[in-house]
This record gives sequence, C-alpha cells and structure tokens, in this order.
Amino acid sequence: MATVKALTQSRRLIDTQVQLKEFLPELRKSSWVSLDTEADSLHSYPEKLCLLQISLPHTDVLIDPLQNLDMTVLFKALESRELLIHGSDNDLRLMYAAHQFIPSKIFDTMWAARLLGFAAFGLNDLLSKLLDITLDKGSQKANWTRRPLTEKMANYALNDSRHLRALTDQLRDQLKAKGRTTWHEQICNKLIRDHAAPSVGALQRNSNARTCSSHVAANTQSSLPAVRAQYWACHVSKRCALSQRTISR
Repeated sequence: MATVKALTQSRRLIDTQVQLKEFLPELRKSSWVSLDTEADSLHSYPEKLCLLQISLPHTDVLIDPLQNLDMTVLFKALESRELLIHGSDNDLRLMYAAHQFIPSKIFDTMWAARLLGFAAFGLNDLLSKLLDITLDKGSQKANWTRRPLTEKMANYALNDSRHLRALTDQLRDQLKAKGRTTWHEQICNKLIRDHAAPSVGALQRNSNARTCSSHVAANTQSSLPAVRAQYWACHVSKRCALSQRTISR
C-alpha cells in the first residue's frame, strides 16, 4: 500500500494569500503540473470547489479556496500549462464554475487508459496495475467543507494528484507506441470544450456528434476497446451528465 506522509514542507496546506503568493514562483518554473479537486456534492447543492490539490516535482500542496483566497493569480499561472488529471470532466466543471478557468491543455489519464483498452480505468486500478501502488480511499465520501481537514482527508486528497506524473509517463508511452496519441489529444480538447467552456462546447456538440459514426468507421482496423473509446469520446458530455444524475440519487 502507498505510504502516506503528514503535511510537511513538501506536502503543505495553503490557506492564506501570502502562502499562495509564495507558492506561485515554484508553480511557474515547474516542469510539470498534476491536479485534482474535491467538492461537497454529496453534502450540498449546488456543489462547490472545496479543495485544489496540485503536485509538482518534490512538492504536493493543498490549496483551500474556502478561505476567501484570491485564486485569480493561481489560475492565471495554470492556464498555459498542460495539466495532468484523472477523469477531468468534474474537475473542469468545478474550476470553470468557480473561477471561469479554461486550461489550454490537459492529459486525462482515465481517457488514456480507455483508449489503450484497459478493462478497469479507475485511478486506483491503474496505479495498482502500472505502478504497484494501492491507495486508501476511505475519505472518498467525506464532507470537504470540514475544517480543519483531518490528516486522513489531507493524505487522501494529496494521493489523488501525487502519482499522476508517473502514471502519465507510462500511458503516454503506450499511446505513442499504438499510434493513439492524436486520438487522446482530440478527446482531451473536447473535454475542455464541453466542461470548461460550455458555451463553446454547446455550439460544437451537434456537429461533433454527426461526425462520430464516420470517425469510428474510418478506424475499424483498430482494437475494439479503442474504437469504443473513440465513440464514447464523441458523447462524453452526455454520459457524464447522466452519471452525475445517477450518483445524486
């Protein structure tokens, strides 16, 4: 099982404007950025962004948006970076709803796994299979408005971002080896359009749907899981919305 650590200099909570300002130079010069979010969707409606987890080389931080931080500078620093995210649709919706944030590029590890034909593509499934890491998911249904965060909640949240770089490296190599990098880029761009820029996504959704069947048919020599993943990508926003309604029940 993955070893978890208490919050330290390399695993810290940012809940003041001064701390956020001090973190920004490290973020701007970082060679990569992985990200996750937590919300209170199981405890309130409408849901809100309660926590932002960011991992950089040698650093994992929790940023607390409930402490009346001016997050504008943070999202400005993030907008030009490729963000490594697992199952990005809800993260993109949360950040757009809270701060109208639209990233320029993402790498979604869940959709990479789908394109590669993985039967199980949850974060824990992929970490176990590819990196031999097992995470404690005990805080999955926690109330993320709770303050102070318990150590268990903090460790759970940080573990959702801290392994994404290593996971991305393996998945990116496999996508390249199978010639599916472009497919994945197209899916990630569509996720941004549909969930971080809904007004744009709404205008393009119908035209994208019309091209879905022909796009899949043109790649019938590909493996069946990959073809399915392409089809799913054309309808990802509809499926995610249905999933959200099912969970809320």
